[in-house]
Amino acid sequence: MIFRAMILSLSSLFFLSACGKSKRKAPEVQYFVHGDPLLLAAGTQKAPSFLTPETALSFNGFHYSGSYSFFERDVLEPPSNWQKVEAENSTEATDAEIASEFELTPYAFRQESATRWVWGPTAGEGYPLGFSLVDGKLVLTDFAGFAVTPQHYSLKQDGRAFSLLFSTADGAKGRILAAFYFAASDTVNPITHASKDFSFDIDTVKLPWTEEIAVDTCGTFSATVESTIQKSIDAWMVDDAPTATRRTVSHTTRVDYPPFSDLNVHCILPISNFKLESSYDFYVAGANAPVYNLASKEKIDSDIFLFTDQRQVAAELLSGEKGLTLTHELGHFFGLGHEFKQNEAGEPLHPSIMGYSKKALIVTSWDFEAIRDLYGESFGPSTP
Repeated sequence: MIFRAMILSLSSLFFLSACGKSKRKAPEVQYFVHGDPLLLAAGTQKAPSFLTPETALSFNGFHYSGSYSFFERDVLEPPSNWQKVEAENSTEATDAEIASEFELTPYAFRQESATRWVWGPTAGEGYPLGFSLVDGKLVLTDFAGFAVTPQHYSLKQDGRAFSLLFSTADGAKGRILAAFYFAASDTVNPITHASKDFSFDIDTVKLPWTEEIAVDTCGTFSATVESTIQKSIDAWMVDDAPTATRRTVSHTTRVDYPPFSDLNVHCILPISNFKLESSYDFYVAGANAPVYNLASKEKIDSDIFLFTDQRQVAAELLSGEKGLTLTHELGHFFGLGHEFKQNEAGEPLHPSIMGYSKKALIVTSWDFEAIRDLYGESFGPSTP
């Protein structure tokens, strides 16, 4: 799983689309938030556990499909320049790294006592999550032996994936908010690649939405902000070589909504009083958190954060026009990765809104072609 972000340099004020892909195994993504991680779930509608002893066994065989952990305190060496950030956030990968991305770790429930259940790996390495039986429901109590507070439980509408959002604290890392995802393993599709050297979330591997692509604006915003959001979405609907049929992308606004970890709502979330910091020289303006079924090779969730304490982000949202940060993050939402490749002169090999320090300011022909390659169609809005 890859966390995609737009990073702004304090020194140069150039936009940089760093999305947090390191060379660790992809599903495990950790970030320093420079603040209280629980703000990411503040004001959301949180759901109680759907797990019961009677239904728990039906999830046996699901695989661990990824996690996002947000830490209050910085424990990693931050990037110091554009080149380092680009290298750390490249979506390019070797064949071995790609194979590692899609290794399945199956999980199962086991009952340890009348009131104690554990959800953990049946083979290989993994993370045991403990549950207590409370009023007929299995309630999350601990992670890898540490006590946690459950925040939100989510079951995909088709029953083929679920997520667990919880908070805890650590002496070194401070407050922590973590989302863990698990998906059905019964359908294993092969890895397929782009027809050209397009940059997708993991190198050239195709990981499309197979369900209806639905983008939700989550919260209450002015007409001007709503206009910015709609125009940023519309920027992806004006392909210069459209296909005869269009892949529908719908957009709705929700005043009430669940946390980002929920698998059934895919939010654009403007966040204030919060900073996702990569260092003291680079900070994040926007970010995207995709979730995949690693067996079926499809995207099952994605949410976009826009950090409005950053002046540039706030100015974009209040402009009423297409926002560069949001348009870029929507590219990640749809499944595109970074276009960092350069020619011998140091210019972008494929000019793209998905670039980095030398990004295009519009969705380009290369971006539209990548969408057509990923979905077999260009995009179009849903009809009222």
